[in-house]
Amino acid sequence: MTIRNADVGHLDAIADLAQDLRIRQQAWAPDFWALAPNAREVHPLLLRWTIDGGRAISLVATSDTGVDGYAISTPLPSIDGRMCHWVIDEFAVASPTSWRTLGRALLAAVAARAVTQGASRLIAPCAVADTARRSAFAAAGLDVGCWYRHVRLDSAPLPATDELADGDSGLPLPHLHSLTPLLRGAVGVAAPGAHGLLSPSIPAPAVHRVGGTTGLLDPLIGTDAASMVAAIEGAERICRQRGDVALMVAVGPGEEPLDAMLDRRGYSKPVEWWTLRVR
Repeated sequence: MTIRNADVGHLDAIADLAQDLRIRQQAWAPDFWALAPNAREVHPLLLRWTIDGGRAISLVATSDTGVDGYAISTPLPSIDGRMCHWVIDEFAVASPTSWRTLGRALLAAVAARAVTQGASRLIAPCAVADTARRSAFAAAGLDVGCWYRHVRLDSAPLPATDELADGDSGLPLPHLHSLTPLLRGAVGVAAPGAHGLLSPSIPAPAVHRVGGTTGLLDPLIGTDAASMVAAIEGAERICRQRGDVALMVAVGPGEEPLDAMLDRRGYSKPVEWWTLRVR
């Protein structure tokens, strides 16, 4: 096995690996990862732009049989403009059994490159149902930093919430994920005893067929369950009014009351964001 820079000659093989992963993800969470009909055809165009752009760390793992895995990482600008966090948003291997070996080797190679670019932390998504990838991440020393809760707003009415139990809502740690920069344009969502930040409407990626835009609430802080329910209802109302078809809420460790409330409102938990300190 050889790990080296990806180039345009690898585009089709990378796109095939990515399409296989997207098909599995759609099976795990079809509302969140609905596959666009032309995803396989569009993806190489996006890959070429990323690889040729020069800002990404783009690696492939090759063997006698071809491309066995790839990883593409891009910098996530912080508030002060520094590129200290890098997101591995494109990451796949040919077989789920390869995550603990090939996947970890690619992860280490990305980390080594990212450190030379000034990175202090890597951030990578993982489908909650992807047990092989989750296991590899944990074995490599990554920790779950946060996760998305997700609901479609254009479906049946949400369940009642009057059975919620109060509890210490906790203070959210900073949530790191690929959409963090979009929160610079967030609007406040307030209710008595609660406050949150709602992102602008987020278009769906070209490889996914969501049917419209999505809102992201991050963070949400409340004094009790009732206050958080009121804030969530306010965010859902704003999203519906502006035409969003879905809402995501970022949740992290220590926010169990919020997580429980979202369970009762019918929010799914499709994806986690794992982090690794690299220096």
